[in-house]
Amino acid sequence: MADIKARLKRVKELLDAQDWQKAYDIADRIVSDDPTSIHARLFLGKASMELEKPDRAIECFRTVAKSHPDQAAAWQGIIVFYGKYKKVEEKSDELREAFKRCLDGLLGEEEKLRPKLVEYLVGYCRQAFLSGDMEGLQSYLERLIRMATGFTFKDARVEGRQKLLRLIIPHKYVTDLAALPEHQRDLVLTTFEELLSEFDQSSLDQYYPQEHLNTLLRLGRTNEADRFARNYIERFETHFAVSVIVMAAIRRTLIAGVLAETDRGDWALQDKLATIEAQHPLVRIGKAIVAYRENKFKKSAELLEKALSPGKGIASLSPAFNVPYMADIQLYSKKLLAISWICLGGAENWKRGVELLKEVEAARLRDWEVYFYEGYGQIETVGVEEAEKTLANGYHLYAADKDALTILGGLEALTALERKDYERVEALSESALLLEEKNHLTHYALFRCLWDLRRRDPRRCIYHLQRSIDIYPDFALPHLYLGFYIWRENSDAEAANQQYELAYKLLPTDARVIKAYTDFCTLDHRDEKAIEVFRHCLQSGTFSQADCRWMRLRLALLCYRNKLWHECISNLRQILRSHPDDRLVREFLADALTFRGNYWSAAGLFEALVKEAEAAGEPSEYSLYRLASIRQKLKMDVEAEADFVRLKETSSTFRGMSLISLAEVELRKARIAFKACLPVIGVECCQKSVNFLSDSSVLRLKSPMVWSLLGDACLLMRYVRPGDTTLLVNHALWDGSEQTGKISLNIRQVLYLATVFYGVAIDLKRTSCRLWERLAAAYFFLAQRVKSAGDVEASRNWTKRSLLAVREMLQRNPYNPWVWHTAGFIVAGSDHSHEMDACRLYTKSIELFRYFELNPTVVAPTWTALGFMYVNKKRYVAANALLTRGQNADPKHPEPWMGQAWCAERLGHPVEAMDLNRHACSIGLAKEAMRRYAEWVVWLCHNIEGEVDKHLRYAILEQLDSVITASNHLLQYLQLCEGGIRTSIVLSLLLEWKGLKRSALESAQKTLSVIESSEVRFEPAGAELWEMAKLNVARLLSETGSHRESLTVLETVEAEPSLGMVLLLAVVHFHLENYEQVGAMLEVADSMSETKTEKSTIQLAAAVKHLCQGNIQAVESSCQQILTGSLNSSRVISHASLLLSLANLQDYQRDLHQCWSEFLWSSSQAHLPITTELNDLRTISASSDESGSSNNTSKLIHLEPGRLDFRLASIWERDIGGGGNGDSERNLFIESLIPLAESKATPPREFWDMFMEGDSGDGVARQQAVHLFPYEISWWNRM
Repeated sequence: MADIKARLKRVKELLDAQDWQKAYDIADRIVSDDPTSIHARLFLGKASMELEKPDRAIECFRTVAKSHPDQAAAWQGIIVFYGKYKKVEEKSDELREAFKRCLDGLLGEEEKLRPKLVEYLVGYCRQAFLSGDMEGLQSYLERLIRMATGFTFKDARVEGRQKLLRLIIPHKYVTDLAALPEHQRDLVLTTFEELLSEFDQSSLDQYYPQEHLNTLLRLGRTNEADRFARNYIERFETHFAVSVIVMAAIRRTLIAGVLAETDRGDWALQDKLATIEAQHPLVRIGKAIVAYRENKFKKSAELLEKALSPGKGIASLSPAFNVPYMADIQLYSKKLLAISWICLGGAENWKRGVELLKEVEAARLRDWEVYFYEGYGQIETVGVEEAEKTLANGYHLYAADKDALTILGGLEALTALERKDYERVEALSESALLLEEKNHLTHYALFRCLWDLRRRDPRRCIYHLQRSIDIYPDFALPHLYLGFYIWRENSDAEAANQQYELAYKLLPTDARVIKAYTDFCTLDHRDEKAIEVFRHCLQSGTFSQADCRWMRLRLALLCYRNKLWHECISNLRQILRSHPDDRLVREFLADALTFRGNYWSAAGLFEALVKEAEAAGEPSEYSLYRLASIRQKLKMDVEAEADFVRLKETSSTFRGMSLISLAEVELRKARIAFKACLPVIGVECCQKSVNFLSDSSVLRLKSPMVWSLLGDACLLMRYVRPGDTTLLVNHALWDGSEQTGKISLNIRQVLYLATVFYGVAIDLKRTSCRLWERLAAAYFFLAQRVKSAGDVEASRNWTKRSLLAVREMLQRNPYNPWVWHTAGFIVAGSDHSHEMDACRLYTKSIELFRYFELNPTVVAPTWTALGFMYVNKKRYVAANALLTRGQNADPKHPEPWMGQAWCAERLGHPVEAMDLNRHACSIGLAKEAMRRYAEWVVWLCHNIEGEVDKHLRYAILEQLDSVITASNHLLQYLQLCEGGIRTSIVLSLLLEWKGLKRSALESAQKTLSVIESSEVRFEPAGAELWEMAKLNVARLLSETGSHRESLTVLETVEAEPSLGMVLLLAVVHFHLENYEQVGAMLEVADSMSETKTEKSTIQLAAAVKHLCQGNIQAVESSCQQILTGSLNSSRVISHASLLLSLANLQDYQRDLHQCWSEFLWSSSQAHLPITTELNDLRTISASSDESGSSNNTSKLIHLEPGRLDFRLASIWERDIGGGGNGDSERNLFIESLIPLAESKATPPREFWDMFMEGDSGDGVARQQAVHLFPYEISWWNRM
């Protein structure tokens, strides 16, 4: 033991001498010899530490500390080990235990122990915080702060105070300070003060002043917070200290409602805060308060929305701002934001403002502004009832505050205004304005009261209106009334428009503003702007369904007025999707469909409305009237007339309009009747129309339409032939007298009355170009009728009036092409010397047609009129070119075809003239074409000179009933106008050709009676015509079996006998079995005959007479002479052979009359003098080859030149080009023909040029080209 002590002593000496290695070796051997030696292990640990053997060292210290915990040296060695080889800041339970053991061993506070104590206290506190073991830590921290005095221990002292604060307030800005004991709160504040006194600006952690101020504010020590904040601003320039001063100033301003003079310095600190952070919520709130007090609610709302927004508002501030100041500021800011929204106006703003004010009220921030503006917002959104409840709550809260009650009376005035209790409004608003004069809503309520009562004090009324605008210029509703006042009182539409536009700009989402602004735009004739506003509102989607409905309806009305039919219909259909049973909207939709041209859809809708009304027992007068009008447009005259008659009998509202519509129906019937050559029916319809329009209630309407229709009815009578036809009119219309009954007028009087009616209509509406046009036409036709009656001077006067009306007409509307056409027609018909003027007028009409790009069909009459003018000048080629343009413009117009027929006739193309006349008759009632076509057919039937292939023409006429068609056309012509003697003769021949010989006889007898009763027969040409008519009657009498009457008529003929007349006498005597007279007549005929064929025919007739007398030998002799003749025709030879056969029979009487009728009678018919009268109908006839006679399609083309399918079929059947190249040319032709066939178009002129040049065969291609283009003169010459 002694040896161990000596060695331990030696180790200590070596350690003191810092001979670490020897000390280590000896101590290690001692530990090996005596493992229980504490001092040996401690010395070994110290030596190992110095020799950088940390593992050996810590092992020794831990062994000793474990076995002898009271050995402070072991714990100190562990502390040294951690300080040298470990991080003291890291958590370690062993190190914390070591510090605690050491502190427990050093209970005193001697000065020499202070450094160690401070070191151990700092280490222990750090390890306690790291381990989270806070039990008893506060005492160690207080001991540390108490021990660490002086500058030497400043860092330890600061760290101790910081950790003490974190121990008491573990979660800064969040820990509930009110739950702490009072001594702890005092300790916290003292610690903050002592801690912050240790720092200057350069070494300060800004968070501790911020936390100190936050703590003071959260503890409610606002005065101390204000004092320390000002101190910190001077010492540290901390940002939060500035915010605290600003928060206090803002809070005081929000509560007081005004900025106090003492707070102006603090308020100016916002500028300093703005330099730190320009978008700071407090800065925004401060600016918003200023804007709010200046009634700039839009700006204040924008600033407050940003200040209260979650992203960049108060919620985004650091937790240091979670103080009662900020809660108050946030609550008051919400109130200001809600009021700003409500003052801005608009459904969405009112709704948000009311909801936010309710939230503010729930947070127990209740003042008169909250109730006032909440009530106003409820008036604008949910209704007066909720506003009155809010007002009652305000009255209950401020029952003891008379001033607040008086100011809230302004809200009661607004509710009374909605109830239209104007006396209460006036009293309450005047009282409220005495205390709160700068309330724009109260001024507005008083203005509305005075405005609605129409007081005779406009200055007072307008004063409050202007005052409301002055207080808050962005209040939209007063601008509406100011604009209306300016417009009504000053008639300054421009200034009024500025006010309306300003109101719309300020509040574009308020239905009242939209309605007032669009109403003004409509009244000021600015429909485009109103339509634009409605479109924008409907596209925004911010309006209620009810507002959208009336907006769509108004937009539809505006579109209806501006003829925007598609948009109008679209809006009406959207309304009906939500209100399908709205009768008025459905009627409106039907009207819009009508004006857009969807007559059938509109008629179906009106018909459904009528049926629904009848089923419900409700009146449906309007729908029924509109249905009848649409049916009238659709030419459903029967249904329309029935509806109008029903309205006339049952409706007092629409009786007058029904009578007018019935008159229009009758006028349409009259036009159709006159066009269909039914003048009797046309006159009846005109009479009914006049009767309807003559009703006194209709005439009292003073409508130009009524008088215009009366004029139309009278003007239609121009189609009636002069005679006994009359029109019955009331005395009031004729002479203005009050006599009952009616007066009968002839046609000239009726046309004169038309001019009177049009004159009355013009007096009622002088700007109507149509009325002047009708008046000019009435003067013109009256002049023509007077001229036909022989009164040339009166005709000249009426013509002058017509030309004056034309001038007025052109002045009224110089851009209407139809007006220029009418002017050309009247000028051309008035005098032939004005033809050049008429040409210029027609040309102007065509230019306008082209300029306005109208339908090409409407210009066809103008081209036709120009063509006929050149026809009158006998410039047929130019006329044909103009008529061709008219035909191309409207192929269904008959006049160009008729004009081309006239040109073809004059140019020597009779066959084409007949074809064109027939086509003109087939597409329309053309009088001249009817007559000319009939005459051409007669000429064709009686053609004897061989200019036309007779067999081909007869085949065409018989196959297609051309004779029947021609006779029908001629009958229609006779109904349209007076038929002359010539027309009656043509009709007789046509009827005879149809086989209606008795009808032909009646026509011929009528013609003979007309000639006998007229003075024409005393003239040379008339005498010849009279004799010809007698021969025609005699012939027809003989054919119908009246042979003796025929002989009687023939005996009255005084003209020199012709060959035809002699043969007719022979026929009549033959049927009367006067064979001697027959022989005598035949001898005379033989002496008069000049050609071999005529003599052979007479010989054959004599043979027939001999056969009837039984002289067979004479028959055989005559027949032999005929058969041996070399120049006799095949027909004469065949009849001679027949007679020889009959002579050898015993019973030959059976076929004798058949032979005579077939040959001799046809011969006499061919030589009748009537054919000489028809010779002027033909000029040059195009010849046809025999090969064409068998082509059926050629016959079809002949009678239907406008049918492309006939032409294509004809060409398809033939070889194109002829010769050996037929196949190749046929293929080429087919390829070019296919697209024409598919498009059903007419091949162009150039298409046929190659056939005119290359066809050297039968001329089929030439015939097709000529049929298709009958106006090509050069092609006819090649034919």
